[in-house]
Parts: sequence; structure tokens; C-alpha cells
Amino acid sequence: MHHFFCFFLVFCCFCFYSCDSSTSGKENSEKKTVVSPKTKLKVLCQPRPSFIPLHIALEEKYFEQEGLDVEFIHMEQGQKALFLLMQGEIDVWAGGSRAGMFNLFSQKTEIKVVANKGCARSQDGTIQKAIVLRKDLVEARKPFALQSLKGLKGYLDPASYAEYHIDECLKKAGLTIQDVDMKRMPDAMLSEALLNGSIDFASMGEPLITMILKKGDFALLFTTEEIIPGFEFGYIAYGKRLLSQEPEIGKKFMLAYAKALRQYAQGKTERNVEIMIKSTKHDKETCLKMGWPFIPPRGEVNLESLKKFQDWALSKGYTKERIEEKQMYDPSFLEYANQILDKAEKK
Repeated sequence: MHHFFCFFLVFCCFCFYSCDSSTSGKENSEKKTVVSPKTKLKVLCQPRPSFIPLHIALEEKYFEQEGLDVEFIHMEQGQKALFLLMQGEIDVWAGGSRAGMFNLFSQKTEIKVVANKGCARSQDGTIQKAIVLRKDLVEARKPFALQSLKGLKGYLDPASYAEYHIDECLKKAGLTIQDVDMKRMPDAMLSEALLNGSIDFASMGEPLITMILKKGDFALLFTTEEIIPGFEFGYIAYGKRLLSQEPEIGKKFMLAYAKALRQYAQGKTERNVEIMIKSTKHDKETCLKMGWPFIPPRGEVNLESLKKFQDWALSKGYTKERIEEKQMYDPSFLEYANQILDKAEKK
């Protein structure tokens, strides 16, 4: 009986220890699988070619690798979007150059351009942005020179880089905006207006160029790169949150974006084309044919391009006060990201 009691006592102790160890092990296992919550960011993005590096960063999980939960906000990239950045309702602005952005900078708001998002030339030498003209007009006025624009009907998007392009074309011909008949209309009506002859020309970029050439006979002349060499039409900008409140998150976002830029720089690879098709909803033929905008693989901003665009905005009265370009640009996030990636590539 004594032996039985001892055996029973040892057995109970063993069971208790086993249960405790099992519970403890389970608790430790659960502790190990706890995942830190991702930082949420709202990023302005659109289904257009110059936004593809952002889509690459999402599709390849570069944002996720940096602990970021990125939500793309689809809306127009103009003044309203910049105000949302200023108010902190979006964290990252990705958009095209507009004269109005200089007015925001002049208000001493905490907004900075932090990276490049697109140049007016393509990766592969094809046309990226140009003056699109009705072919019958070009044939009738051979050779069609810049002076031949006089008296024609064109599309006007005030304070945009498209107006800047047209203005510079006219200037080289000794003309002004008063020498052409400029029409204002919603962007969505532009292609139809060219097709039905309501207007004769417009400054257009991809993918609109490739799409309209499929529908009618048009000529591409006076490319933006030819008229304004080195022009940059798009930027990435941060607001207060990523600039000063949570700069470490700003670094993480930029690291993901910089990785995507280097992948995008590989050109029309099978994977990049796949992402282009998915994000723009264009067919494979269109995605392969159109000129993808050149974006420096290291994402740097050409301050001279920004200066010339500001000079034009001032001359047109779209902005009243000159802002030093260095006040608008903070390269530190990009420098950090490139340093990290350069070290990783050397290993």
C-alpha cells in the first residue's frame, strides 16, 4: 500500500509538470507568433504609367517588408490633393507639376518634395509627351513648323505642365497664347474633341498618345523633351507627419519606393509589364507600345527643372512669390534609402 501511494504521488507530480510545461510552451509559442501592427499610410495614387513604382512597391510587398499598411487614395492630383496633404488627411502626395503648388510652399506649410516621379522623356527613347496634331493639318502645312500653330484651336489646362509645354512652343515661334484659339474642357473630353475636330492640337502624354493613335490619324510633333529638355513633370511629396512627426516612417516608405524605382528601371520586363497591366487596366499591347516615363533609378530631383517651371508660373501670374527650390525639396529620405540599398547590393 505504501508503495502504491508513492507511485501515485510521483505520477500526479509528473502529470502536473507535463501540463504546466505544455501550457508554458504553448504560451511561449503564442508570444513568438505575435505580429507587430503595421503602420497605416494614405498615399495618393492613380492608375497611370508614372505611378507604376508605387504599384510595384505594393505588389512586390516592399511596403509590407517595411511594416507599412499602405492605402492608395484615388483622386485627382491637383490643388485639392495638396491641401489634403497639408491638412494631414493624406500622408504622401504623388502628382504632376502645377503652378499652384508654389503657392502652398509660399505659405510656409510643412510640405516638401522628397523624390522624383517622372520625366518628360521615356525609358526607351520612344515619345512620352508631345503635341498631338490632326494629320490633315500637318499634311496641308508641310513642312509643319512651330509657327504653323498660329490660328489653330488647342486644348488649355490652365497652370499645368501641359500649358507650360504649349507656351514654350509658342515662345520659340515668336508667338503667344493670344495667337492660338485655346479651349477649356474637362480632361475626359480631350480625346473626343481631337477625334471630332473640335480642337486641332493638344499637349498629351502616355497612355493617351498610344490610345488616340489607335483611333485616328494624328501626328506627334514638338515633344516636351525637345522643347523643354530635362523637364520633370511629377514628384513625391511628404506632409508634416512624415517630415517631422514620424520621420522614421518617412524613411521606411522611401526605402520601399526606392526599391521599386530600381525594379522599374529594368524597363518592360515580364513582371513589370504584368504590374502595369494590372494597375492601369490597359491591355498588354498598349502597355508594351507606349513610352514609359523615365524616372531616375535613384529618384533624385532636378532643381533646375523645378526652377524653370517656377519662373514660368511667376511670369504667368499663377504664383506671386519666388520660393528657393531648396526650401521645397528634402533629399534626406532618398539619400538614406539609396545608402541602405547600395550597401545591400555590394554584399
